[in-house]
Amino acid sequence: MDQAKGHDAENEVGMLLRSGGKRFVKRLHGPQGDLLIDDRLKIEVKTAAPRIADGKFSWQFNIHRHGILNEQADYYLFRFEHVPGCEKPIYAVYKGPLGVMTVNFSMRKMLYTLGPALQLFEDLKHGKLTTEVLK
Repeated sequence: MDQAKGHDAENEVGMLLRSGGKRFVKRLHGPQGDLLIDDRLKIEVKTAAPRIADGKFSWQFNIHRHGILNEQADYYLFRFEHVPGCEKPIYAVYKGPLGVMTVNFSMRKMLYTLGPALQLFEDLKHGKLTTEVLK
């Protein structure tokens, strides 16, 4: 995904978070993340459009920057573009660090694994996430 689309996605996520009640959403620059929420949570926004091979959809999110894995964000927010049957992107949140260079989702993996990550996005919008390790 090109840099302009990435910045557009970050802006849209910031607007979504503000509409959910977040007063303080600041853009970050560098390896610490893309957004700072309420002066405490560093969020890395990753966007992917689907790749289609043999009629199967998949989304790949690059966690690394230029081949270097330097995870400093508290959470990763994945924005799934053009999901079949959805008019708008789907957002999911995962606690960092992830410890991998890329994350891949097939349609099947999305159906079976995204539930908790979708709830984390709702929790993020409503101020229920912290930097502490979740149990």
